[in-house]
Amino acid sequence: MAAFNNTQVSVKILEPAAEGEEGKFYWGMASQPGPRDLFQLSVNKRTTVSQLKAMIEKEKGIDKAALRVIYFGKELAGSRDMESVGFNHTDDPLLHVIPLPGS
Repeated sequence: MAAFNNTQVSVKILEPAAEGEEGKFYWGMASQPGPRDLFQLSVNKRTTVSQLKAMIEKEKGIDKAALRVIYFGKELAGSRDMESVGFNHTDDPLLHVIPLPGS
């Protein structure tokens, strides 16, 4: 297994889908994304998705319960850590985060 070399992750906040619309994802990109922000957070291999949500809540004021964390088109469970997601296998880790409508 490769060593975990990344010390931060890039986070891109996307606008939620409009009421009644269903988001479409391909390789982590939402169809017709409307980026609100792009920033970086410090992580290590044991940082979990739940911890990332708490960091985003603190950094951006978005309720962590309303956040969906997307990586390569799939929503990540809160218990997943950065090592299990595979950030140790990429030089450019990027998570897409989509708040639920109304958040």
